[in-house]
Amino acid sequence: MRWIVSLLLLANVIVFAWYSQQDSEAVTSRDEDKGNVRLLSEVNADDLLRRDIVKADRTAVRNELYCGVVSGLYTSAQAEQLLEAIQVFDLNALLKDQRRDEVLGYEISVSLPLVVPQIEMLQAKGFTLRQYSQQMVAQFVELNTAQVVLAQLEPELPVGVAAEMSVLARKTGGFEVWVELPGGEETASKIKLIAAEMGLLLKIEKKLCKGVASARSRE
Repeated sequence: MRWIVSLLLLANVIVFAWYSQQDSEAVTSRDEDKGNVRLLSEVNADDLLRRDIVKADRTAVRNELYCGVVSGLYTSAQAEQLLEAIQVFDLNALLKDQRRDEVLGYEISVSLPLVVPQIEMLQAKGFTLRQYSQQMVAQFVELNTAQVVLAQLEPELPVGVAAEMSVLARKTGGFEVWVELPGGEETASKIKLIAAEMGLLLKIEKKLCKGVASARSRE
């Protein structure tokens, strides 16, 4: 009988020791999951984000206004006509000139009258007569070439006659009309309708508004 009681006591001791070990591991695991704990006074103020700043940022995102950017306008008359038609609907719009100068080459001109030897000298260098302006002219693609020819002409021309160089350029690109879209797609559809009534085939893109402050603005 005594050995049975001893076995029961031993079993109780083993079970108690096993449960104690499990509780200890669980507490250790919970402590490890907490990570590093720092007091508020130990945190750098730059690492903290104020709630009012976060709220202001979210409000700014919500208040961002989009514009319809109308392109495909290649003359100022078309662009201004569209702008005026849009302003009739009391929409803020801005006309932007997006044209750029593209250099095609360089022209040297020498005004007449000239004596025959001088004309022949110019013809030998590639000059031809431009009747309506009464000038001998030559065109060059490279700036360096034009400058060399210009320097060669100076000592060979008579006093009072000068060779002049000008840039040959053309405008590339076109105009854009930026229109605020307070009504979203409804306003964009209205702009497309205006363009269709004017017989214009235009492209409209949606972008964040930049500088569209007045319905009478032009750049």
